[in-house]
Amino acid sequence: MICSYCQKDGRMTGEHIIPQALLDMFPECDFNIRYDKEIKYFKSENIVINDVCDNCNNVILSELDSYGSGMVRDYFVNTYEAEDKLVLPYNYSLLSRWLLKIMFNIARTKKSEIQTTSFESNLDYILGRTETSAMPISVFGGLSVDMTPLPEFFFDNMKLGVFFNPIFVKGSLIELVNPLENEFRVNKEKENMEFKKLLLSCVLRFGSGMFLVLLWEEEITPTEKQTMERLIEHLYPYALLKSDFENTTIKRSTHAYNYHHYYIIDTSAGLSMADQTNSFLPTRNNPSELRKTSSVEWDQHVTKLRENRASKRQKERDRKRKRKNKKVKN
Repeated sequence: MICSYCQKDGRMTGEHIIPQALLDMFPECDFNIRYDKEIKYFKSENIVINDVCDNCNNVILSELDSYGSGMVRDYFVNTYEAEDKLVLPYNYSLLSRWLLKIMFNIARTKKSEIQTTSFESNLDYILGRTETSAMPISVFGGLSVDMTPLPEFFFDNMKLGVFFNPIFVKGSLIELVNPLENEFRVNKEKENMEFKKLLLSCVLRFGSGMFLVLLWEEEITPTEKQTMERLIEHLYPYALLKSDFENTTIKRSTHAYNYHHYYIIDTSAGLSMADQTNSFLPTRNNPSELRKTSSVEWDQHVTKLRENRASKRQKERDRKRKRKNKKVKN
């Protein structure tokens, strides 16, 4: 069988669509949801694709998973408050290749020829054979912060998710209808933002980390790409992760109405307006405090789950080490 990455014949292995290390960090996410033409639920831990050779899976791609999972463990298992900002250090090559790898895995399960072909020209970049991607890409980062009054388990607890072609709102999800009375409503006539020469986009959430990845058409010029990147940074609460930088400051990119629907990318103005609505609660109520109060038992449950999963994986590593040492002695 031919490996989907190196395009060579070899022994195939099972590659997790969502890296196993991330599933272990968030064991409370027993299942996940994918939006396309229909909503599909799937058991996260059981979804693998068997078209990746042993060398690609356990050597090259494993290095990318180690890097990406390490970043999530260090920065995105934590929760953040509304005004928090994070100076995020990153290795652009490893991070962008890791994100593209996950996107490529998802694209193959969707069996979309357009989406799959979009990554095939970037395979050498994902595998580290070239220093630059064949197709121009842009990577943005943000923080996912829960601003809602209800516990997360009410909304399927989706701390891990990958969504192709998210909706970029033009304007805002919420609109002000009466400034004197401070009245707001959902914007039912919202338009979607279109970006010139954008081929494919994706939003990925790992815990409190949000990443936007945009693949541009090959003929886009550097000037055109930079103009689009500046426009996105100006309109949306996401920071560009530049290839020649080692860190950037990211901030909250969600509000009460798109936190659980993060395939909807609202503008910075929309985020500010959403905050002013106070989740349509009386001003004396703090939505975040209400959520925290009602989430105490759930949070304890999540902590216990994570401790048990970490203990289980450590025991597995200990057993493997003992078996290996036993073989060496024999």
